[in-house]
Amino acid sequence: MRPTTLIPTLALLCLLGIANSAHSQTNRVLDLKNKGIAQLPSDPAMQASIEVLDLSNDQLTEIPDAVFKMTGLKKLVLSGNKIQAIPDQIKFLVNLEELYISQAYNSHINSEAGSTRTISDELFKLPKLRVLDMAFFGINEVPKALAGSHIQEVYLGHNKITEVSEEVFMPKSLKVLDLSNNLIAALPDHIPLNPRIEVLRLNGNLITVLPDAVYNLYNVRELSLGENTLINPVTDIKRIIPMTHIARLDISGAGITELPEELADLTELHELDLSNNKLTKLPANFGKLIALEKLSLSGNQLSVLPESMASLTSLVKLDLSHNLFHVIPTELASLTGLRVANLSHNPELSGYSENIKALTSIKVVNLKNTAFNPFQLQHIDEILVACELVY
Repeated sequence: MRPTTLIPTLALLCLLGIANSAHSQTNRVLDLKNKGIAQLPSDPAMQASIEVLDLSNDQLTEIPDAVFKMTGLKKLVLSGNKIQAIPDQIKFLVNLEELYISQAYNSHINSEAGSTRTISDELFKLPKLRVLDMAFFGINEVPKALAGSHIQEVYLGHNKITEVSEEVFMPKSLKVLDLSNNLIAALPDHIPLNPRIEVLRLNGNLITVLPDAVYNLYNVRELSLGENTLINPVTDIKRIIPMTHIARLDISGAGITELPEELADLTELHELDLSNNKLTKLPANFGKLIALEKLSLSGNQLSVLPESMASLTSLVKLDLSHNLFHVIPTELASLTGLRVANLSHNPELSGYSENIKALTSIKVVNLKNTAFNPFQLQHIDEILVACELVY
């Protein structure tokens, strides 16, 4: 579709259904997403009033000049375009708090010859900027100017970043750092003490070893390490045990064959993703993780659960799919808070005990691609009267 060129008339804005946001004293949101817009109106009154501007999925190749005249902007959404640069003019948006500029890359765009991305250092000097989303932006390094910024949340997933310097961890305001799905092979040996980082996403990289320096990030609440190439994942898990405030931990797809008993010391864990590993059993003390609400063990080689699992009464969602279970684990009957249980794709699963009727809180049980016969499925359906049985 040919991009639409907007002229500065209120009539045309009416045709797009957005005139009510142009001069409203209460609605300062201008939503132009998915309209193929290449230019913006030059009406000074409108430019002065807008606080939120959404130009996502508009086939833009650069940021329109009119945007930089909207000095009252607090939130700018440019996601899903083909923008290659953040120019120096960004410095005029002194009230900007959130910038979303993740791009709509596909394999063709990623392979464009001579394709480069430039980011002005002026972006990181904006005094109020707290959220920056540059996922899929095609950059191969973390901008060095980040170190001197006041940003709180940085999303750099799905880029081509190969290295992470210690300066990345320097901003004292930084709370969320998303470096997922890049080409990072190692973390710096020295990480400055940063008590504010609460979310650290490193999943989908090429990391082989966690440095001891991760201990400096002692306030992390969410840590994602899944789909890396950890040489000794058991040792690496032990390295994160001192990070006792972790509430969400992802160590999926790391080739783990066993878990250290020390994992159970992370008693504040609410979500744990151990999917797509090579686990044949869980530690006997696994039930110490009494705060767990979501647990994924999908894609392992489990056939039994430890008896201590019965202590996980806070567990709401349990994924045991793609394993080697022969019977529905009896421990599930003690999980009084369980709402969703996925047991699908256990090809030898064909047994159960009558104690599953204790699962009075269960809402969904998935038994697709198991060995249960129609009579058994009907019987289970009758036992779990308030449950949706998927098969």
